[in-house]
Amino acid sequence: MATPERPENGSIYQIKVTLEGSDPPIWRTVQLPGDTTLEELHYVIQIVMDWENYHMRQFIADDRSYGLDEDFMPDPESERIATLKGVAPKPKDRLLYEYDFGDSWEHDVLVENILPSERGV
Repeated sequence: MATPERPENGSIYQIKVTLEGSDPPIWRTVQLPGDTTLEELHYVIQIVMDWENYHMRQFIADDRSYGLDEDFMPDPESERIATLKGVAPKPKDRLLYEYDFGDSWEHDVLVENILPSERGV
């Protein structure tokens, strides 16, 4: 998957992804451009959490579902269009990432901080 060009003046989102119910806690912190789509975020989570992208998924933010499969999800909004800055515009905002509807692996996605982008980074 090609990485889209990013504007020089965009914000950088520092997010913490935590697998719910794990003991000890399993979490990862990543930094992504604010205009990262939820579809792109899905692929990032797959990599950092060592999932294999075999199962369906959805994001839930403010009682809205974002996904790809309309057959299994009632009225999902497209994760190809929705962005981090659109669904979680400020620090401390959260969304839920559910992976594998059979086993229901739920991940808390927390916006820890929003940073200014740095030129050339």
